[in-house]
Amino acid sequence: TKSLTYFTEFLNSLPDPPVYLSEITPSILEEFKLHRLRQGKKKKTVNNDLSTIRRFLNLAIKRGYLDVSPFQKVEMLKLTDRKIPRFLTKEELQKIYSQLRDEDRDIVQVLANTGMRWGELRHLEWSDIDLEKRVIKIRKKVLHTGRQWLPKTGQDRDIPMNDTVYDIISKRKKGKGFVFTSDQGNMLHMNHVRERFQEACRKLGIENVTLHTLRHTFCSHLVMAG
Repeated sequence: TKSLTYFTEFLNSLPDPPVYLSEITPSILEEFKLHRLRQGKKKKTVNNDLSTIRRFLNLAIKRGYLDVSPFQKVEMLKLTDRKIPRFLTKEELQKIYSQLRDEDRDIVQVLANTGMRWGELRHLEWSDIDLEKRVIKIRKKVLHTGRQWLPKTGQDRDIPMNDTVYDIISKRKKGKGFVFTSDQGNMLHMNHVRERFQEACRKLGIENVTLHTLRHTFCSHLVMAG
């Protein structure tokens, strides 16, 4: 593979290149890590190289060409450069709302104003809604379909409704089943809503956005509001 080719080229560039596999030491592997990083390679790429080399050396041990792997004293690079989650500004949200049809707009507004996960909204039933107390109950339950459902964290919680969410839910026709359904009255499918949501974002030139971005948006706005 390419990783082994890179490693072989590195070994041959050393002042005193190893002749036998047993001469590959942990310090040589550490030097190889630094060499690849200096070449501008990402940590994930370097780790992929190291994984390939480790598998090769483990195979050499299995076939009797090597007694001990030098990787016993070598650690992989830690991948700490995580991306900061994207969130939408209030202006961007308003622009997106204007591009959506009524049903999709209601769904997106509720997600953005509650921080609910998609699965929580999808499984939301009228028995979870307390309009008098203006509260949405996220809880483990047996659905009206007879199937059991659990929140992602396994924990029950109450979500207060702001005026936007209260108005959206209170105007809907109350029943015994799901609060939000497909055009045919069935359980929502993420693909359909996601496609229309992302199409609206593309038209507006708003990039790197998914439905889950709405949860980050709610949390970020909550922090900024103090």
